[in-house]
Amino acid sequence: MKPIRRSQAITPFGPGAMVDFPGPVTLIHAGIDAWPFDESKAEHREFKIIDEPRLAHRLGVDFFVLPPDFRRPQRNSGQTTNLDLKLPFLRFPRWHVCPIPSCGRMHFGEYHDRDAPVCRGRGSHDHKPRKTFQVRFVAACPRGHLTDFPWVEWVFSGKRNGWEPDGISKWLTLKSSGSASLMGMQVCAEQLVGGEKIEIVQHRSLAGAFGSGSTGDESTSPTESPLSRIGVTCNGANPVLATGTMQRPAPGCGEHLQAILRNATNIYFPNVVSSIYIPEVEDNSIAPEILELLDDPDMKREMREAARDSDNGLISRKSAGRLLRKYHPESSVDPEMLAMAGNEHLLPGILLEQRDVMTTLEQYWKVN
Repeated sequence: MKPIRRSQAITPFGPGAMVDFPGPVTLIHAGIDAWPFDESKAEHREFKIIDEPRLAHRLGVDFFVLPPDFRRPQRNSGQTTNLDLKLPFLRFPRWHVCPIPSCGRMHFGEYHDRDAPVCRGRGSHDHKPRKTFQVRFVAACPRGHLTDFPWVEWVFSGKRNGWEPDGISKWLTLKSSGSASLMGMQVCAEQLVGGEKIEIVQHRSLAGAFGSGSTGDESTSPTESPLSRIGVTCNGANPVLATGTMQRPAPGCGEHLQAILRNATNIYFPNVVSSIYIPEVEDNSIAPEILELLDDPDMKREMREAARDSDNGLISRKSAGRLLRKYHPESSVDPEMLAMAGNEHLLPGILLEQRDVMTTLEQYWKVN
């Protein structure tokens, strides 16, 4: 489990963003379809935001979901719902490298691996087990797909001829000569011969992987890239949706892949839509203190829940008093006045399709 503030789950670390956590480990925020939210569960309704109708209409959605906060089970806390809810993050990039300079062996992990692969050396050249670290490079296409850098294809210039690392007798290594340029980084395809001898099948530096030069911020033509020139194009993989695995094959794409640093500023561009919040309740006949209570998200949500759970579909004086004691014990508002204002202003917008409740509301309005 890695900590992240609730506000950061929207920006700057929203779905699709790669986040560097202590460890170190880089995780990518999975899509909202993997969030621990189920609309059919009553206990999850507290995360449902329904008081932004204009923004929802503009974006073509029914409602919004608040990132769930993490709650630990504690004795005598009174909190029994929505415990241990966690936002989904996946391990990416999946390629890892041994930190020992003389080794540099690369290991492949999986999206859902909790721990990094452990390196014990290359062939007969063993060393003490060391935790590997994720590589610094990934690849992306103009359509927003993101995938691991194609190391095998790069070292073989697109013609691997059936060579595939198996982690036992065949593997990749990534070593640095100490140079600050990509020319000093060498990726090698190695294999074990005769049980002891290590043979270098192919090797290639990373020079030119990012474009015409050797720095990671140079760009190429939008119609070609160093990877496309060796026949490597995008297959539609996307770790945000966990596609590109045996369980969820990539749908295909065909666009040109561009190598990029995993922490580059141009790797993640969230689609941000801003909206000015206009209070739902505007009535000059209601005291400002009551209007503030009706505009409180927690009060608004639970008052609607109280109406759903009541026998007549209305907010009762008892429910209003309970919520006042829970959220605003300092308030001097009369629970009866709060219940009447809530029935008049909060319920119609959410219960329009429930005709039995609307009949009750119409009768209520006639009486009052």
